[in-house]
Amino acid sequence: MAALLVAPFIFRFEPNTQKSKHYLWLTLLFTTLLGLLKLQVFAYLASGCLLLWVLSLSFGFMGYLPLALLLAMSPALYYVVNIFSFPIRLLLSEWSAALLSFAGILVQNKGSYFTLGNGFSFYVDEACVGLKMIGTGCLGAVFILAQQEQKKGVFYSFWQLFVYALMVVVLLLLSNLFRIMALVLFKSAPQTLSHDLIGIASLMVYTFLPMYLIGLRFEPKAHNPAMEVTVNSSKYALVLSFLLAVMISIGWISIAMFRQDQALEELHVKGYIKKMQAEGVVQLSNDSVLIYLKPKMRPFEGGHPPQICWRASGFSLKEFKATNIGSLPVMMGCLEKEGQKQYTAWWYDNGQRQTNSEWAWRLDAEGGYRVINVNARDSLTLIQWCQAYANKEKCLLKCE
Repeated sequence: MAALLVAPFIFRFEPNTQKSKHYLWLTLLFTTLLGLLKLQVFAYLASGCLLLWVLSLSFGFMGYLPLALLLAMSPALYYVVNIFSFPIRLLLSEWSAALLSFAGILVQNKGSYFTLGNGFSFYVDEACVGLKMIGTGCLGAVFILAQQEQKKGVFYSFWQLFVYALMVVVLLLLSNLFRIMALVLFKSAPQTLSHDLIGIASLMVYTFLPMYLIGLRFEPKAHNPAMEVTVNSSKYALVLSFLLAVMISIGWISIAMFRQDQALEELHVKGYIKKMQAEGVVQLSNDSVLIYLKPKMRPFEGGHPPQICWRASGFSLKEFKATNIGSLPVMMGCLEKEGQKQYTAWWYDNGQRQTNSEWAWRLDAEGGYRVINVNARDSLTLIQWCQAYANKEKCLLKCE
């Protein structure tokens, strides 16, 4: 919704300039990557760039800010933030505790939990370093630059926007670091007014204000129509657009077929009821636990991270931390929804190795990792099941 409100300020056309091919080249690039890798993000980017090219053919040159808006709305941002926000949040929490301790404030950090010297404990909301703050920061950056473009009547170059984006990422991380420190310092628990106000103030002071000041010194460059290659916007362009649209549509259809995992489809575990879920996810259940096994992932894929799937199901994630249950490394925490509570743990498993680190499985040359997500109504049952798995008393995946 926020992106739709910002969009009218982003799209600005120069109808008297020669037509540019840069969105055509991007469409061809993402369509090629879609055909080779069959990833949803490339289908999205190819579709978006094709639309931007058709708009530029119809109305004139529009610069690169619409591409920045497209990326800010991209599922790639959604996956990157939700997947890597967990380790980043844990790291920022550790840094916050270290800085506060250095300042003489007694505080201990255990994952998302903080304990002060007087015994007062609380956890940092999952929204910290989450999609809403990152997404809002990116949209705010695009809006600030759009105002500068309109004010000066020229366009930012691709490399100017790239450098600005890197600075925005750094500012957002610093904003979250100071936010966590303020939450601990003022003992501001989640679901309180002070918690929300600190979050808004951190975003305004440590992100939007510096972004605005940097934007004032970022001088957009005058667009030179002579440097743009002309495009015949007659039947040739229409036919090419139609062919690209057909290729992208085929790509969307092929993605679901490519993600099938034959080993999971043929999996049967004694004592568990098996159900096939959407996109090849396998559900195993009995009276004690509910288990989800997610299809094998490639190192550059988003996959089915539990932190995304549980949020999509309406659960809030509490008290999460990276830990070991016996020899099994897991991400472990609590899920809450409408007063109901359950305990969950997940890890990445290729049948021979297990890890709770996003980077570890993505950098493992052997690959073949799947997500195993185990859930129980109480933490003791969950821990006992994971201990049995670590001791090879339970087996879900064959060694490959």
